Amino acid sequence: MNLPLNHCYDFIINLYIYGGCNSLTNFTLDFFPKPCVLTLCGCPNLQKISQGYPHNHLRNLTIQTCSQFESFPSEGLSAPQLENFYIANLEILKSLPEHKPELLPSLTNMWITDCPGVEFSDGLKLSNCSKPVASLKEAWGANPSLERLFISEEDVESFPGEGLLPLSLTTLTIYDCPNLKKLDYNGLSKLSSVEELFLRKCPILQCLPEEGLPESISTLQIINCPLLKQSCKKQGEDWEKIADIKNIWIDHERKTWIIVKAVKWGSFWHCFFDDCSLLAGFMVLWISREIQSNNASAVNEALNEIHVEEEYYDRLDNQFTCITT
Repeated sequence: MNLPLNHCYDFIINLYIYGGCNSLTNFTLDFFPKPCVLTLCGCPNLQKISQGYPHNHLRNLTIQTCSQFESFPSEGLSAPQLENFYIANLEILKSLPEHKPELLPSLTNMWITDCPGVEFSDGLKLSNCSKPVASLKEAWGANPSLERLFISEEDVESFPGEGLLPLSLTTLTIYDCPNLKKLDYNGLSKLSSVEELFLRKCPILQCLPEEGLPESISTLQIINCPLLKQSCKKQGEDWEKIADIKNIWIDHERKTWIIVKAVKWGSFWHCFFDDCSLLAGFMVLWISREIQSNNASAVNEALNEIHVEEEYYDRLDNQFTCITT
């Protein structure tokens, strides 16, 4: 494909280039001022992206499997609306764009996969990239708005180190770290905004920090971590550390506390099921309903329509007794 890059294509809203552009060596953003989505994939001779002016529409940028790609704009990538940035299989790329808050103020998600030469990362997903994780601490200060971090295939025994992660994180995923033995409380305890913690495929991760997890965590998922799974069972040493967490996944078993509120309005009880998340096999049933009743039996009949695990009934009965007496 030959695409003349000597005039402005301001009618293009989304641009996807998948291979077939062997002559493309420099992609100039200034010629495409309107795309919200830009994907460059399989361009074997693409070496760089350049720009002379800020790009005010770009929200999603993907650069993947471009074996000669080596640089971003020297003054930094200026895209005020950019939210998602994904790069993968860029074998000779050594650095990410110079990151200044005023250039990428909206950036919340960044994935970096199979970029072995990258030495500096503002990233949120780091997979099979040995150098970026060691440089995270320097990067985070540049963008306090980053919310989600995915770490995988890291050869570490303890994670995260103190001050390594941005305080703005709301979701942290640690995946496929075969040598990870423990979670560093000094690193986790500072994450006062983190709400979701996903631990997956860490076979020798034995237990949670002795001091526990951040109180802000409302969702914990533990998948294919056999040692940790044992310690997080009800009789395990870590159970008390997680008992108050609202949503808990251990392998494919979900334990979600049912939240019930009842308000008497006239002669009727209004029962509000704010977040009723129940597991039936592998199917999660989300229920949000309001039940009007003048007696408890009507509410129980409604509940019987839902296949509730026995362990949930005990907690539900206790709550319902408290709120209806």
